[in-house]
Parts: sequence; structure tokens; C-alpha cells
Amino acid sequence: MLERRDQWLRHTGSNLRNEIEASLQRLILGELAQLRGAFRDDIAAEVAFLCELERFPGASLEDLESWKKIADLLLTQKAICASE
Repeated sequence: MLERRDQWLRHTGSNLRNEIEASLQRLILGELAQLRGAFRDDIAAEVAFLCELERFPGASLEDLESWKKIADLLLTQKAICASE
């Protein structure tokens, strides 16, 4: 059995890869939109300040690095909100 993705993916056709990547992007963008909507504007501004960001990130793939900084600030090692 082919264990690595690059080994089996080439046998499925190039269009499948594009469809999978587009699907993953839609999933990520949907999650980021939901996450962004969970922050009130005043809290978002404070979090951006604490993370030394110019602005609070939006729901875009370009903002993934900023979201990672926010996760590092707010989550514990077990991915549980630090305030819980």
C-alpha cells in the first residue's frame, strides 16, 4: 500500500488534488470566520496588542500566522482555553 500522499496522489489525477486543496481552504476559511466572529471588537483589539499585531486578523489564509500567535497566547498545551 502506498503510505505517502505524494505516492498515491499522482495516481488519482491532478484535478483531484486541486479539489481537495480547495475543499481544505473552504474548511479553514469557515473556521476562521467563526473564530473571528467570536471576539468582541474591544477584546480583539486587546489580543492584537498583546500579540504585537498591527491589527486583529481576519478570516483569510494570509492571516494564519497571526492566528497561530493568538493560539499560542490563549491556549494551553492541551489546546484548552487558558481561562477555563
